[in-house]
Amino acid sequence: MNQTNQPVDGAALVAHLQQIRRRLSLPKRLDTVEVELVVMPEDKIIELNNQFHHSNQSTDVLSFPSRSERTLGSICLNPALAASYAIQSNTSLTEELKMLSGHGLLHLLGFNHR
Repeated sequence: MNQTNQPVDGAALVAHLQQIRRRLSLPKRLDTVEVELVVMPEDKIIELNNQFHHSNQSTDVLSFPSRSERTLGSICLNPALAASYAIQSNTSLTEELKMLSGHGLLHLLGFNHR
């Protein structure tokens, strides 16, 4: 779901997440679970980051696990920061959003920064 006016290649993001799932050889039961991808304005990301992490600042990606057996969770992406990263790394917005969505997926699967 794209809540911004930024053009986002949703099909490329979905294909990237499916590729990650295949490469990790995840259990077959994860073939049928859904992941919600939400591209949202920076002010909404700040609001969620403050609400759930008590940090009143922007961030590039937030992940929220689900308690449902059919949904793994939600990945919220900040295209403003992704666009900034794309300029810095001389890549495209789509490539940055793919990297961030993959990062969010890994968090939903239980991986963390440690």
